[in-house]
Amino acid sequence: MNLIFYRTLPMELSRLSTSWIRTLKMLEAFQKMGCNVYEITGYQKERKEKIRKIWDSLNRFDLLYMESATIPFFLTEKHHLPTPIFMDVIFFNECKRRGLFLSVFYRDIHWVFLELNSFLRRIFFTPFHKLELKIFNRYFNKIYLPSDKMKKYISGVDGEKMDTLPPGHSLYHFFENRKLNQPLKLFYIGGIGQVYKMHKLFKVLKELPVNLYLYFRKSDWEKVKNEYELSENIFIIFEEKQNLNEMYSNVDLSLFFLEPIEYLSFALAHKLFEYIGFEKPIIASEGTAVSEFVKQNDIGWVIKYDEQEFKGLIEHIINNPEEVMNKIENIRKIKNMHTWIKRAEKVINDAQEYINKNKH
Repeated sequence: MNLIFYRTLPMELSRLSTSWIRTLKMLEAFQKMGCNVYEITGYQKERKEKIRKIWDSLNRFDLLYMESATIPFFLTEKHHLPTPIFMDVIFFNECKRRGLFLSVFYRDIHWVFLELNSFLRRIFFTPFHKLELKIFNRYFNKIYLPSDKMKKYISGVDGEKMDTLPPGHSLYHFFENRKLNQPLKLFYIGGIGQVYKMHKLFKVLKELPVNLYLYFRKSDWEKVKNEYELSENIFIIFEEKQNLNEMYSNVDLSLFFLEPIEYLSFALAHKLFEYIGFEKPIIASEGTAVSEFVKQNDIGWVIKYDEQEFKGLIEHIINNPEEVMNKIENIRKIKNMHTWIKRAEKVINDAQEYINKNKH
């Protein structure tokens, strides 16, 4: 298929955020599938030039796939001030008029939650987020979300257009079985702060014969480090200081043991699928979308966000190490269903179905 890959930011390979990782992995997956991909990425000036080059030959394309940013696409210039939307909207309209299948991955609805945003941020950004959704609803055939549960938080969008396209992973092989470490090594990668709270985890670790490795951005940790007391078995690792593959190869279990807030009830984190790719069984706290996925597929353990429950589970795992191998086997059963290639296949299949229905 001939595909336009759309992104209103430059494709900077050095960025480590999950939104950038996802964008690069989806682009790579489409290319691996044999799609002829034309990239329209970058700031407005760059996009304008790239659009100009293909305007007269748009009919040769089958679909446009867009990776949205965490802010509306018309706020993604370096200054983050509103820019005219006409260029992008006119292009979307022309693609639609010429019969292309238009799809977008709508990344986040962080802006909906009052407790996660300052008053000034809500006043400024909310109208722009709503406008962006109206544009997507008008011109796009599919609006992909990270999880099905996110749908109820989105208003003004045709429900039939919304579908799910969770994160994925790139590890298509199985790892060799190995014995558990002594002491057991636990691992968490991701954010820490207002959304990702782990105070109880830090407290209970003092009482357990395990080592915990936490892989943070240094800037995130600096903001909250005064809230957490480190013990000798907790190791903070910053992204730029450690090879991630090496880190995963040395740990036994992965964690999503976080305070359950409403936002986490629908957010299927990128780290979940990374854990699956590296075959690391997951300990997740109840009340999160991740815990539902873990329970449904039996790829880890789901417990209340409670210090004693965590302590009891760790002691149980230490005394019953065979359970870890059972969970790994369950991960292997579903692993190849959740690769980035599978996510790209979903988009291509949806486009093909649309094209078949609309053939003249």
